[in-house]
Amino acid sequence: MAFLGQSLLVNLVGRNSVFKIAYRFRRATPRRAVKTFKNEVEYNEHLEKQKEKGKKNIKAVKAEQKVVKIEDDEEFNMYNNIPKDVLELKYEKPNTAKIGNFSKIMLNMKSRAYRERHGSCLLEGKFLIADAMKSGMFVRLLYFSRLKNLVGLPIDVLQKTNLIKVDFREIQLASELQVQSEGLIAVATKQDEITRQKLEKWRANLTKESNDTILPLTLICDNIRDAGNMGALLRTAAAAGCQQVITTQGSVDIWDPKVIRAGAGAHFKIPILPSLSWNEIKAKMDDFDVRNVYLTLPQSKRLKIDDILPNYTTKNDLHNTLIPDSGVKLDDIDEDISKRMRDVTMHPLPYYDALFVEDEHTVLVLGSEVLGTNPEAYLYSIETALRNNPEIKELHNILNIPMAFESECLNTAVAGSILVYDAKRQLTDQ
Repeated sequence: MAFLGQSLLVNLVGRNSVFKIAYRFRRATPRRAVKTFKNEVEYNEHLEKQKEKGKKNIKAVKAEQKVVKIEDDEEFNMYNNIPKDVLELKYEKPNTAKIGNFSKIMLNMKSRAYRERHGSCLLEGKFLIADAMKSGMFVRLLYFSRLKNLVGLPIDVLQKTNLIKVDFREIQLASELQVQSEGLIAVATKQDEITRQKLEKWRANLTKESNDTILPLTLICDNIRDAGNMGALLRTAAAAGCQQVITTQGSVDIWDPKVIRAGAGAHFKIPILPSLSWNEIKAKMDDFDVRNVYLTLPQSKRLKIDDILPNYTTKNDLHNTLIPDSGVKLDDIDEDISKRMRDVTMHPLPYYDALFVEDEHTVLVLGSEVLGTNPEAYLYSIETALRNNPEIKELHNILNIPMAFESECLNTAVAGSILVYDAKRQLTDQ
């Protein structure tokens, strides 16, 4: 009987399309509980309740929008204990015709060529910008999203700075921070001769007011390509109180935003001479009485000129030799010294046996983990030793840090920190 009833239903559905649609709709649509009303009055009351509910939702949405709007307005800042001198600061909104488009400026500032051409750098965050202002660096443009972002910055400098208010979303887009931006980005000048003199004067005043000491030590970062390592080395040199930091050509841009962030304000606490050739380095170091030049090398082995310059053209005449891949002639080296260079043997020395003397300026050259130290650094070290002692034959100037279990080398920033602070220990007994 069940089979017969089912076949009759199929035949009926097949004959009549209306029945077919109704049958499919009933199978596909779940049963719903339908609300019934006893009369028209009850139905009208239901509609009124729905309208009131909708109005409440609309009011709540408008209230939230109103709160957001107030927070974005300057008047909201006036109720957040903002000092009067900050509220009285004059600022402007971005004017494309006058200062250029904000996004375009931010994009240009990420280019090393653009930064070097305009002598500028990009700073982000209140503490970094505050350090730059206190050190005497000129801040060309300061972009902010709210007035309360400016609280804590030197007010006398803010009054002379071109302040531009930018929407927070634009600053967040331009930010390179992995966490949320503080709403502050500045375009500042790099160190130049004037700012270096201000910095040296500021450091000299601090040494009189505290127990801080400026070490007779110059740190040369040679072929350091990693931004994190460069920033960390700069931090170490500033914290230890080194005289200055020099970077060689081929190193990462020391004013790259990543290096600045890794430096955590060290760029504004120590004089920096970036991207110098070795001839320029030697000319700069003539202002100091350099007595010793230490180099770093992971391997513990003796070296001679033939080991450092295996491919020079004329082995009998080092004076006219070209250093491989550099194109730099040694004509500025005294011919007698250049001939005696061949007889000097450089020996490895554990870092804790290195001698740092308070009245003698020392140069410490840190090479790259991958590329090592430039051959010109070895020549400079031998030349310096021969000028101070023409009869020297054995030179203990290659520092290494003893390592266990056949480890190849330490991270450059870690090795540099060990060497610099051991020098500080000797020079200050701390």
